[in-house]
Amino acid sequence: MKKSIFALSVFLTVSSLSLHAEESSKVVAEVNGIKITEQQLDEALKAVPPNMKSVPNLRSMVLENLIKEDLLYSQALKENLENDPEVRKAIEMAKKRILILYLLKKHVKPSDVKVSDAEVKAFYEKNKKIFSVNGKPVDFKSLEPRLKEALLENKRKEAYIKSLNDYINKLRASGKVKVFTAK
Repeated sequence: MKKSIFALSVFLTVSSLSLHAEESSKVVAEVNGIKITEQQLDEALKAVPPNMKSVPNLRSMVLENLIKEDLLYSQALKENLENDPEVRKAIEMAKKRILILYLLKKHVKPSDVKVSDAEVKAFYEKNKKIFSVNGKPVDFKSLEPRLKEALLENKRKEAYIKSLNDYINKLRASGKVKVFTAK
């Protein structure tokens, strides 16, 4: 079962990798005319989660998953699925999402955030009732690292949302947006 889950996770992870590699990379397998290169295999191995890196025969398992992926891909091409209207629509939607993702990576840069010890202590004091077991408050020192990390994560999200909204507002101000609503 674990092997199947691992194989599936590697398969899904590597499915986002490029289908064609540079000419200079050594070909390690070929599936219906689709070459799998050393470079692609190395990229797929980099995508394996760190806790899975010590799995025996990892390299051959990842290569096998690349082969399976290309078998499925070549069959999809053979069945001319890329011209199916539903598939074309899904491809366009995926393309739109990918482009937006990379645009946001490029332009949305939240400010650095910090959480002071005083903020952590104030949050604890304000919410002391939440941090109790059997009516007794949990010691601040035991909670402090987790509270600090939670507050920091919250501030990061807020900074990201602010940066995102600022970017969208900038685009809206320089673009042409028309909203048509039905009565």
